[in-house]
Amino acid sequence: MSAIHNEFSCTFAKALRDVVSDLRGYRTNPLLALLRGAESTIQIEAAERITAAVSQLNSDISALPEVKGIATGIQNTLQSTVGHTYSPSVSIESALPDRLEKLLQKLSVTIGETPGASYREELAEQSLGGANLIYLALKMLEYELKLSSDRVAHFLLIEEPEAHIHTHIQKTLFEKQSSKKTQVIVSTHSTHISSAAKIGSINVLARRSNQAEVYQPARGLSNKIEGRVERYLDAVRSTLLFAKGVILVEGETELVMIPAMMKATLGLSPDELGISVISMDCAFFQHIAILFHDDRIRRRCSIVTDLDEAFIDLPDEEDEDDDEQKHARAAQKVGARRQESLSALVEGNQWIEAFYADHTFEVDFTGTNNVREVKDTVDKIYPQNAKRNRVKQALDSDSIEDYGRQVFKLADKVGKVWFSLLLTEALHADTVMPSYILRAIAFAAPDIRADALKHMGLFRVKSETLGEDIMGALGSVEALGALAPEAFIAKYREAAPDDGLTELLTYIEEYGNT
Repeated sequence: MSAIHNEFSCTFAKALRDVVSDLRGYRTNPLLALLRGAESTIQIEAAERITAAVSQLNSDISALPEVKGIATGIQNTLQSTVGHTYSPSVSIESALPDRLEKLLQKLSVTIGETPGASYREELAEQSLGGANLIYLALKMLEYELKLSSDRVAHFLLIEEPEAHIHTHIQKTLFEKQSSKKTQVIVSTHSTHISSAAKIGSINVLARRSNQAEVYQPARGLSNKIEGRVERYLDAVRSTLLFAKGVILVEGETELVMIPAMMKATLGLSPDELGISVISMDCAFFQHIAILFHDDRIRRRCSIVTDLDEAFIDLPDEEDEDDDEQKHARAAQKVGARRQESLSALVEGNQWIEAFYADHTFEVDFTGTNNVREVKDTVDKIYPQNAKRNRVKQALDSDSIEDYGRQVFKLADKVGKVWFSLLLTEALHADTVMPSYILRAIAFAAPDIRADALKHMGLFRVKSETLGEDIMGALGSVEALGALAPEAFIAKYREAAPDDGLTELLTYIEEYGNT
């Protein structure tokens, strides 16, 4: 066994938390590891010259009158205090080591801001990022020296290199560490590093039911599909590798609105529930959703998109369509094909489910009793009172053709993303989340803890939007706060059967635990 062990070399760069202390310690300083044994390679003449110079320097410093004067003062003070019999003999001497090995251990790293900088600082004066970078450079050099040895394999282990290091450096660091004789293992929470890694080289460690599971995201994928996934996994989308659940959305509107609605109506953001909301900037969900599978990442993934059903009347014959109807009919056909494609994708896969707006997010949001929120944006979009009044009157209509057209015009006038940002400013605790959004949340995170659900309920109670009857049935905030989470949830569902949180709880129950 020992013979096999000697055929491997391993360099370990630990998590970067207190690098300055590590670089000062004898056992933890990678500079000393590099210097260890260096004295044996220095020519004898040079070694003797240096040690002689150090010995002379020690003598010269010790012989300085100022140094001798302080030693004499200490001696006299001791004698006057404890007497000549008990007073020890005191001297002050320079103690620079005169052995070359010990001298090399006194070397320290100094850093300049740029390669040609004339002024160089002590490591302790550097930012955490600068100190961490120096530490990693020393460990890399140690690793490179080991590579030159005749070993069967070399292992480079790097623990959480992202601490205080610029994102560009994180990516470059990972991309550069590759060799035919090398196994590089990096443990990280950095989305920048994960986005730079080949999906086939990633292992995801996840905690489930008090145990760890290991997922291989590329398992069973062809090289072509792996390449396609890697092109989509940028630093934003690669958060899905660290999430407890994922919601893939079609565009920026849902990316902005879903977290904002959750925070406004439930008091918790997706991040607080371990959910990553990721925009695909298109409707090609397959390129990412394929990662969620029994053979790969066993986490829930909700897909949120639009059916784009026409909300205006369409003639029986297509050739009778005007321009508006042609556009609506074309969008409806695309939505139907998208649904067909996604249905095939999710069939037989317990980890993926698709959720659809009947028309588009903006139209369905407005039709879910959220006219007030849309009307609140009108004054910020139109400066003329007459125009504002006409738009608000159209939004108050019970006809989806009227309010649907008007919502489209608002979004087109300022752009869909800016319109969604204006909508976030109008959200309240009594804003109604569309059911398909609530279902997507419930599917992505069916294991939401009971205390988090209680937090949502108390948030809604404190918002004072539930109505007198419900508040009367629930009782005081203080009494509710004293209840155990499970008891609180049961009471809330009974008192507010039509509330959005109760609807979410029903869907969580429907999708069950994973």
